[in-house]
Amino acid sequence: EHTEEVFNETVKVIKDLSYARYKPIFYLKDTKKYASLLAGQVNIGGFMKSILVKRLESSFYAFKMTLGRFIESHQKFVDMFYTGEVYVSKKVDVYDLLDNGDDHKLMQLVESEKVQYFKAEEFKDYFISDIEHDLKRLKYILSRWEEVSVDPKLEEFIKDLAENPILQGTKKIVFTESKETASYIGERLKQTYGSRVVVFSGESTNYLKKEIEDSYNPKNKDKNNDKYDILITTDVLAEGINLHRANVLINY
Repeated sequence: EHTEEVFNETVKVIKDLSYARYKPIFYLKDTKKYASLLAGQVNIGGFMKSILVKRLESSFYAFKMTLGRFIESHQKFVDMFYTGEVYVSKKVDVYDLLDNGDDHKLMQLVESEKVQYFKAEEFKDYFISDIEHDLKRLKYILSRWEEVSVDPKLEEFIKDLAENPILQGTKKIVFTESKETASYIGERLKQTYGSRVVVFSGESTNYLKKEIEDSYNPKNKDKNNDKYDILITTDVLAEGINLHRANVLINY
C-alpha cells in the first residue's frame, strides 16, 4: 500500500514538473533573438519527462538512480545560475540515447557542448524559481523512494520463474531498456540460480558475447560450453547474434 502511494505520488510529480532546466531558451526575456536555438529545445523537456517515466516502468532501482542524476543536474545548473553566467548546450539529439538506457551519457550530453552563453539577468524572473521548485520536488520524491524496500514487480517475476510451467526447464532471454535494471535483476536472480544467470550490456566484453552464443546458438551446441540458462540483456545484443536455443523471451 505504501509503495503504491509513493508510486502514484511520483507519477503526479513527473507530470507536474516544469522541466525548465532542460528548456532555458524558453525563459529568455528576448526569445525572438534566439529563435534558431528555440527549435532545438522544443522537445527536450518532453524527452526528459519520458526518461523518468521509462525508468519508473523499468525498475524502482533504475528510477532511483536516474532521479539522483536529475537532482545532480539541477543542482549544478542552480549553482551555475547564481554565479550570474549561464551556459546552454546546443541541440542535444536525445532520440538515440532515450532508448539505449544510458542515462549517464545523456546527462553528460545535456551538460556539455557549452556553446551559448547568457547572463542570468537575460532570463525571466521565474526561470530560476521553476528550476528550484523542480529540484525540491525531485528531492522530495527521492526521499519518499528511500522508504520503499519492496519491489513487487521483481518479486512477481521471481515467483513466475519458480512456478509458471511455461518458464520451467527452458532457456530464457530477459530484455530491459535500462542497463541498471539489467544488473539489478541479474544480482537478484543469481541468489537463486547462481552462475546460470548472465547479464549483458553495452559495457560487456566480446568474450562474454561469444560465451553467451555458446549457450544460446544451436550451431554451438557441440562445443559443450553451455554455461547460461537466463540471459538478461539490453537491446545491444539483439543484432547479429543467434540466440535460438532460448524458448522464452521476456520483456521486463
